Amino acid sequence: HTQLLVWTNQTIPALTYTITEPSSAIGETIPGSAISAGFVRYVITDEFAGGCGYRKPADFDSSLSPDAIDIVPNIPVEKNTVQPLWLSVQIPPDIAAGVYNGTITIRADQSYQLPFSIRVINNTLPPPSAWSFDLDLWQHPAAIARVHGVPLWSDEHFSLMKPYYTMLANAGQKNITASIMEEPWGHQTYDDFPSLIKWTKKKNGTWVYDYSLFDKYISFVMSCGITKRINCYSMVPWALSFRYYDEATQKDTALKAAVGSPEYNTHWTTML
Repeated sequence: HTQLLVWTNQTIPALTYTITEPSSAIGETIPGSAISAGFVRYVITDEFAGGCGYRKPADFDSSLSPDAIDIVPNIPVEKNTVQPLWLSVQIPPDIAAGVYNGTITIRADQSYQLPFSIRVINNTLPPPSAWSFDLDLWQHPAAIARVHGVPLWSDEHFSLMKPYYTMLANAGQKNITASIMEEPWGHQTYDDFPSLIKWTKKKNGTWVYDYSLFDKYISFVMSCGITKRINCYSMVPWALSFRYYDEATQKDTALKAAVGSPEYNTHWTTML
């Protein structure tokens, strides 16, 4: 992975690029399918201030920080600004060792060529599934649905999640983030964290738990290569408030109960 920077003293309506396949002196080539690039986008942020407690905005200066890598064919660039381009090359495991030379061509007011070289050594990493490295980045399926403008849990949603989760697996992700109740973090996120399990209290006081979405989601994430463990959130949610559907009242209801109280113990013992 590396990045190059495009600086301009005039506005560029559509910055584009092309990348030649790197080749070695003996004629070996790293295929274009192993090369990806994307424009780095910035977000407004501030200091983390030692945690997620005190957050009075006036006390924390804001700044721009590079965050998302946007896979789009072109991007406008304002004059007197820098636009980074992130370059990634997945070296094929069967490629011969040696130096591979390629070129990135940037097209703005004219074309600019930047040569790059990759030294491939005679070592091969095992596949990510065999790594002892243990990554745990929380997944946020509702955010993916919103960004792509598709219904939550639709076929389109699952299809769009696949490249994200496959990328996570290839980075060493071992944990599946599973919300087993509504909003376990008290809706501190921009998008919802809906429960994968539907909790229903019947009119006769018994409970029913629908695991169909949970099973579908977990199976899907495992098919992307994340298989080590399932982290279920949470028996101790942010506000100690537990939402469920009450058949008697025909509406969603919330139980507020302290950890270890009789109400809490009954609520979770029945479910577990």
